[in-house]
Parts: sequence; C-alpha cells; structure tokens
Amino acid sequence: MVNIPFADIFKRSEQLPLSVTELNSILKPLIEGVADEFYVYGEVSNYSRASSGHIYFTLKDEESQIRCTLWKSYAFRLPFEIQNGMTLFCRGKIQLYIKGGTYSLSVSQVEPKGVGGLELAFRQLQEKLGKEGLFEENRKKSISPSPRRIAVMTSATGAALRDFLNILRRRSSRVDVLICPVPVQGDGASDEIVKTFERLNLLQSNLHLDAIVLIRGGGSMEDLWSFNEEKTVRAVAASEIPVVTGIGHEIDVSLSDLAADLHCLTPSDAATRLIPDDSALPAQLTAFQIRLENTIDRKIQDLRSFLERTASLPIFQSPADRLLGMKRLTVDQSEERLNRKAEEFLSKGKNSLATVVAKLEALSPLGVLARGYSITLDDSGKTIRNAADLSLGQTFRTRLHCGEITGTVTQVIPSNRIESQ
Repeated sequence: MVNIPFADIFKRSEQLPLSVTELNSILKPLIEGVADEFYVYGEVSNYSRASSGHIYFTLKDEESQIRCTLWKSYAFRLPFEIQNGMTLFCRGKIQLYIKGGTYSLSVSQVEPKGVGGLELAFRQLQEKLGKEGLFEENRKKSISPSPRRIAVMTSATGAALRDFLNILRRRSSRVDVLICPVPVQGDGASDEIVKTFERLNLLQSNLHLDAIVLIRGGGSMEDLWSFNEEKTVRAVAASEIPVVTGIGHEIDVSLSDLAADLHCLTPSDAATRLIPDDSALPAQLTAFQIRLENTIDRKIQDLRSFLERTASLPIFQSPADRLLGMKRLTVDQSEERLNRKAEEFLSKGKNSLATVVAKLEALSPLGVLARGYSITLDDSGKTIRNAADLSLGQTFRTRLHCGEITGTVTQVIPSNRIESQ
C-alpha cells in the first residue's frame, strides 16, 4: 500500500500523476479513519446470502444508499432473518475496497426498527413453522390420563425440578420419574435438549415412557430463547413420545409450548395437570356408582310412566282388560328382569371397585409393611438400604406395620458375607 500524506497529494499530482491504485490506497486510511464506528439506519434492498455465509445488502433512504456487509462470524448469531423493505439500525465500520474503488459499511450489530431482534425472530419462526402445521391441534398426541413412567428434562439444580417433584409426590406414589439433566439457557442448551429428545425416543422400546416433561422456571426472553430455537421446536414436534411443557411463568409462551402435545403454564401446573391425585380416586369411584344407580332408577321410572300412560288409553279399557292384564304381567316380568340385570351390573361395579381399592392398598407402603416387611431409618430419618451405611454404635429406627423399634448397631455384616453363608 502506498502511504502518502494527504497534504502532498496535490503537490505530487502536479509533478507526477497518481495511479488509480495509489489514489485509492491514499484514500483508504483517510476514509476508514474518520471514526471507529458509525450507527446508520435505512431501508434494506438487494439482500443476498452467499454460500460462504456472508450477508450482503444495501441500506438506502430517499436520496442515498450505502452497501453493507455482515460477515459470517456475525451473521450466524443473527436471530432473525433480514428481508428487503425492512428498516434496520446498523452499527459498523467504513471500509474502502481498493480494487473496486467503492466503500461499504462492515456491519457488526443489527437491530430492526420498531421491535427487538428476538421478538422479530420469534414472529418470523412462528409464522414459518405455523405454515408447516407444527402447531396444529390435530397433529398432537393424547396424554395418558394416568401415566406410570415419565421423563423430566430440565436443569438438575433448578427450582423447577424441585417444584415439579414436590407436587408429584403429594399427588401420587405410583409414578416412576426419569430425570434427564439438560442446560436450559445459554450457548449449546438447545443442542443438548435436542440430543436428549433423540435418545429418549430411540430407547422408548425399553423405557416405555408415557410422556416427556420439558420444564424451566421463569426468566427474560433471552433466558428462555433455547425453547424458541427452531431445532428445539422441531424436536418437540417430532417426538413420538407425548411431550408436556411447563416453561417460564404464566405469561411466558415459547414456540416449544405451541408445538407440545400439552402446554402447561408453569412447572407446578405441569405436575398438577399430568399426575392424577390418588387421594381423590375412591371418591370418584363412589360418585360414579351413585350416578350409575341414579341413571338406572330414572330409566326404570321412565319405563313405568310410559307403561302407565299407555295402559290409560281408551283402547286398553273395559273390553281389553284381559289383554291389558297380560301386558301388565309382561311388564312386571320385564321389570323383574331389569332389576336383576341392574343388581348384577351394580354387583360387578362394586367388585371392580373392590379390585381397584385392593390394588391401591397393595401398592401402598403401609400394605408392604402389613405383609411382614419393615423399613429401617437412621437417626436423621433417611431410609437405610445398605448395611454399610450404618456404623457401630449408631442408633436406628425400624418401622413395622404396627409401631417402631429403636436400637443401636452392635455389628455390621456386609452383603457378600450374607450371600456366602
């Protein structure tokens, strides 16, 4: 590059004309050194994305225009899609291209006018995926009304997991939970979420999951952005296992929520809506029995009323008393058969209810104790599953079906010694 002081340009030009390259080389540091950065806005035209990943466009107003370049290193982090006709605010440096004799704005930051970049990206992707049908209700899978095994995808240390598990334990002890720790914000979070979805679906023949629960606590739009990335939304929609989401606060709605088979407002709401309350089951069965008995009684009463109205018709009076008597006999017989059928139906319902109650009692921890088993707890209340967890002299409590026994450890026999005996 030729470096000639600006003051000597005209003096040298009088003595020896400059080449075009020399002139552009002289002007390049002068133009590029005017300021570190410029903040410019204008309407986008001539937008194009090269195969290399660089983005080229023109910013223009009513009288002027300037070429702009958004290099690949910045372009891949752009959350929204630039479009012709869009008004942009661009921050960047002026660069002069010596060979072409043109200057352009090397853009390092882009923001759309009137709406934030993430909000615009959200709208654009929502429109795109909506046209593909990813949010349609008719493609969503049904959720088991009484799931027995679920996978929970969230941060292992977040409050969302604690809230979900606390509510689940209060509502039911019959649900197996597979916890799948994933990052829920930041670079790479969406990649880990997608990989976990793929693994769970690949292993479904062994896992037998009734649902995958994707949850996260509240946060800003930036914090929740992993759930708005296209790869995450497509993974939710493509999952063969039903997906339940509870992301953010009640006012937060992500694109993953729209693609899920069941969208819940919060992690706690997800646990409440997904897991039925076992304590309400006996009352529900009793209410069902009462409704069934009332329905049968009403049907019998309706038939009785119909027959009484029919018997009161003139055609069935006097000359037809004998025939009417026979009909009454038939009605009485039918009523008896109907009553027997009703009693049989009610008996079967009661037997089914007793079977369900017996199964629930068998699954209860108290039922296990009643069969002669016991539970041993250390002095802090933690369940002891391994004799090696206790030390000599340590106190413990053993819970029986009726009452408890306390004691002190005088000997610890490892499991390998017991197996060898």
